[in-house]
Formats: sequence, C-alpha cells, structure tokens
Amino acid sequence: MPLRHTRPHMQWTQSAVIGFSLLMAFVLLTAGCGQPSSPGDDSPSAGEGTANPVDAPATDTPSLVDVSYVPDDACAAVVIDLARITHSRLLEPLASERILARAMEQGGFDRLAQSQLLILASKDALTTTDPDGGMSLIVRFSETSTEEQVLAAATKLAPALGVSGQWIDRDDEGRRYLKGDDMSFCVPDCRTLLVGSESSLQRMLDAGGATSGLIDRLRATTTTADVIAIADLAAAPEMADALAGASAAPGVADQLSAIRAHIDLDDEQLLSIVVETKTEQAAGDLEAGLRWIRGPLRKLIVSVMDHPEYFDRSSLPVTIITAGEQMLNGLEFSHRERVVRVELRKTPVIERSLQKALKEIRHEMIVRHMIQRVNQVQDALVGYMRAESKLPPADRKSGLSWRVELLPYLGEAELYSQFHTDEPWDSEHNIQLLDRMPAVFLAPGVEDETTTPIMAFTGPGTLFPPGKPRRLTEISDGLSRTLLAVWTGPDKAVPWTKPVDLLFNPDDPVPALGKIPEYGAIVVSCDGRAGMYSGLHPDDLRALITPDGGETFPK
Repeated sequence: MPLRHTRPHMQWTQSAVIGFSLLMAFVLLTAGCGQPSSPGDDSPSAGEGTANPVDAPATDTPSLVDVSYVPDDACAAVVIDLARITHSRLLEPLASERILARAMEQGGFDRLAQSQLLILASKDALTTTDPDGGMSLIVRFSETSTEEQVLAAATKLAPALGVSGQWIDRDDEGRRYLKGDDMSFCVPDCRTLLVGSESSLQRMLDAGGATSGLIDRLRATTTTADVIAIADLAAAPEMADALAGASAAPGVADQLSAIRAHIDLDDEQLLSIVVETKTEQAAGDLEAGLRWIRGPLRKLIVSVMDHPEYFDRSSLPVTIITAGEQMLNGLEFSHRERVVRVELRKTPVIERSLQKALKEIRHEMIVRHMIQRVNQVQDALVGYMRAESKLPPADRKSGLSWRVELLPYLGEAELYSQFHTDEPWDSEHNIQLLDRMPAVFLAPGVEDETTTPIMAFTGPGTLFPPGKPRRLTEISDGLSRTLLAVWTGPDKAVPWTKPVDLLFNPDDPVPALGKIPEYGAIVVSCDGRAGMYSGLHPDDLRALITPDGGETFPK
C-alpha cells in the first residue's frame, strides 16, 4: 500500500505542489526588470503605430535569446535563465538541498550544462484538444556541451514526459530523434534539445529565418533576467481575452497588442509587467480594471484566512496565502499613453513572506520525494519476500547487507550481479561498488552519498534475533503492526552495503533512531504498508518492533 501522510496539514496532492511551484516560478518570480525603461520609452513615436515601445532593440547588444528554432506560429514564450535561477539567493534553500538536487539531475536537469529553457505556445494553446496542446520546448545547453551530454539529459527527461523508446539514427541532416506517442525529442545540434509533437518538431526544424511579432520581440531581448515572458496578443486573441477577463476589463481584449514580463529574484524590483495597447483609452481602462480586481482578491484572501471551514488549509498552507497577500498589496499600477505597467518591489516584508513560503515548498518537496523513495523500497521488500518466501537477512553480521539483496527488486539487477556475495562488504572488490548506491537509499540531511538511514531493528525480541530471522507465520501481533524497516535520522546513517542495523533496546528504543527529520519517522511494516509519524512514543515504537508482544498499535 503506498505511503500516505499521517499529519493532516501535510496532505497536499502532487498536482498542488507542482502547480504552485510553477505559479511561484512565474507569478511571484515575474519579478525584476533588469534595467527599467526610461520614461521616454513608454510609448511609440507619432506615426509608429506598429512599433514596439517596450522591446526596441539595442543596436550594439546581441540578443540573449536564440530564435533559430522558434516557428512563426508561436505567439507566446517564456524564457528561463537556468543558471541565474539556480544560483538565486532567494531559492538557495531549494538549490542547496542535496536530495532534491540529485533528483533533478536524475530527471535530466544539469544546471552546469543547461543554460536556457524556452517554452513556446501557439495561438491554439488555450483552445486545442490535440495532444500537442499547442506547446513545445527548446532546451539550450552551454557552449561547452557535447551531443552526448544532450542525449543523456534527454534520455533522463523522457520518462517524466511519457516518452519511451530508442534513439533513431541520424537523418540526412545529422539529427537524432526519440519518438513517443504524443511527445517526441529531437537533437538538431550539439547544444539543443527540441521537445514537442512530431508536427511541432517539424515546424521548429523548418523555422530558420522565420519572422513574426513574437520572434522580433525575442530578438530584441537584450536585458538579462531570471525569467522573461512575452506574448504577441495581436496574434493570439484567446490569450488577449483571458488577460482582459482576468483584469475585469473584458472590453479591451481587442485593443491589446503585447505583454512582456521580467522576473529577477534577487533584484530589488521583483516584478515588472508591461502591457502594450492600441489606444490610450484602452490603457486607462486596463489599468482601472487591474486596480479594481485587487479589491475582490483581497476580500477572497481575508475570507480564506478568517473562515478555514470554507477552505481546505491542507491544500495550501497559510505561509503561501500570506505571501500572495503581501505581493498583491505591493503591486503598483500605472499607465502612460498606450502602455500599462504593473510592478512589484521586494520590500523586507515581501521577502520574508516569500522565504517562509519557499521553506514550506522545500519541506513539501522533500516529503513528496521521500514518499516516492519509500514506496519503491516497500515494493522491493514485498517483492523479495514473495520471491524468497522469507524475510530479508537483516540478522547478518558479515558479508553484505540485506539492502544489497533488494537490488534486483529495485531495477538494479546489473549492479547486484557485480557484487561478490561470498565476500565481506569491504573486500577489495566489493568496496569499489560502495559509491554506486542507488538514489532510492538517499535521504535528506545525509551528506555522504554512500550511506543510508534505512535499517531494521535486530536483537532479542525483534524480527531478527541472534541466529536467524523469524518466519512471517511467527508474527502473532499481525503483519501490519510489526516493523520491518525504518528510516532513522541522518546522524545514524551507515554504509549501504555494510551488514549493520539498529540494536533494539526494549527499555527505550527511540534514541536508536537518532535525530528524527522534520518530516517525521518513516516505517514499513511486514505487510508492505508504510507510515510517516511526526512523533513516536517509546511504547508505540516498542510495540511496532516486537512481533509477538501482544501490544496494540496503532491505536
């Protein structure tokens, strides 16, 4: 049975976490225009009705965005500077967490190799029901990257996007493909990965030299920022309708030309959004609508805070609601001629609220990551017991740990075959495999990536007394009430191949767990169930450890 949170306030859904993370990355982070435009740049000159007052290109400064693969049907783009974001002081709590960084690397993200992420949307993105969804992705790698690095990153990323299969040999142009049912990959050169449907890939490959309102604006991008979002609203009426409706000014939808947002997490100006309209009247109406909508949004937040019975607090913690309220209050609106500006400066109050919200996100990301890992281990334990008809050999005092015996059930059969199972864990041969510990054995706070906190209790009165482990039929307390494995605190981690576990002290078994992490203690019972506990009383832990003590737990 998959692990579930045992604390009500931790019961987020994975979609809520991902959704809010993206929201933070785009709305909260829509912060910081690198260099504010001068007042004289707010509007086009007379007679320049089609000129872009926001994106006038600098003649001597090269564009920061490579548009080689941007097709002319794309009308919106989000450009993410991966190097800047991953080194942001504000996001440092997330970036510094080793287990999250390792998970991102395994998912195909390498902040040293990947330099820019370009998300594209066509005008059909809001209305299409096609699997393509009107969305595509361009990942740019650093200048020192090789094709092998790009292919390796794409192979890791593929499962997350539902793409499987083998890389197809080069076509006549020397390109490599990985084709899926709805999504496919293409590596057109040694610095680029294209992601999209087959039709969108072809449009990106045929895009060389294409021109459009969006492409012209991307070419004119010379100011650095963590995130830059641009939309050519004149080419995407559905997007213009959505923006006008959200601002309580639906009548100006057909008067919107373009929108541009800059995000820079470490800049004093956290958010800068510029909307270009066709008339000064439309700009005034849009600003008025934006100012008006802030009132109802404030009332909604107050209602959420004052009436928790109407809102599931477990789906969105107070720290995040508070951060949203602080940012909403800090928004500044203005317009001049045909341009509307929305800005948010990073005051001390806003920065503190963001830090608290990001701390909550970090905590929840760790918990979600741990749940995935725990479920993998519990499935491996169940698989081992079904295949071997016995408990894993946690009673060993020599040779290799029972954790090594789980490798075939963790998809690591090849690694298992390399061990000399008749030799000690630290023999000349086996010790060379110590640094190949699977990521499933990692845990937050454990700095040494050859050690793990996953152990079993051994000794008299446990499942693993001296001599040999008990049989499942000897567990009179019930399989669901008897502990099989436990995640200790990081201070108790041991080399993962070493046959060492926790010695049971019946008088007070809790200290053996070490410093319990903030997400709580994790245990897997003999029936394959897992639980996460914010606190364990010695009597309760003792009841879990003993297979035939007659105790009743959980209560």
